Amino acid sequence: HPTSEPHINNQLHTLNVLGDIYSVWDYYRGDGVKVAVIDTEFRVTHEEFYFEDGTSKITDDSAYLYKSGNRVIIEKGKDKAGRLDEGDWHGTMCAGLLGASVNGKGTTGIAPNSNLMLLKVDRSPEAIAKAFEYAADNGAKVVSISLGQYPNSYGATSGDIRFPAGFNLTTAFQKSINYAYNKGVTIVSAVGNDVSTKLTYP
Repeated sequence: HPTSEPHINNQLHTLNVLGDIYSVWDYYRGDGVKVAVIDTEFRVTHEEFYFEDGTSKITDDSAYLYKSGNRVIIEKGKDKAGRLDEGDWHGTMCAGLLGASVNGKGTTGIAPNSNLMLLKVDRSPEAIAKAFEYAADNGAKVVSISLGQYPNSYGATSGDIRFPAGFNLTTAFQKSINYAYNKGVTIVSAVGNDVSTKLTYP
């Protein structure tokens, strides 16, 4: 049971806001649900991404998506999703909060029996948008993203790929999000945390 994880007490500040998650775990833990997590880095070998029997919960259709010229390149595979260009803490944390396994190692995720499709993206809007379509086409039931851009920043943020002149960030992702939504995908997105007066997109 998730409550038996060694560090469950260290998670109370995040779990308590969800209501009675402990009772939910008695009958539902995300069994068989494929969840796509879009971010810039993942440590795919983290111990929380393995079930108790030692099998990986990361799906083989995990991928790295990046812009090259006018195209988005998709490199499939866990090893591609696990390519570490910027570190590994943020994407690993987001995927862990969602789906860390019940394996006696540490913490637990909200849906510990779910399978994780990890989609590493560069910071281009085109790759982020394509990730929604890729997730929908490959059977994800949920897309979770805590990554985005603030409107009108146009490359001003360190590390971001410059947007084309006149690029409309507020609508850049809508077509791809609609595509996934119309295929029955539930989409969960952060709204921003370091500039409180602006929303991020998607």
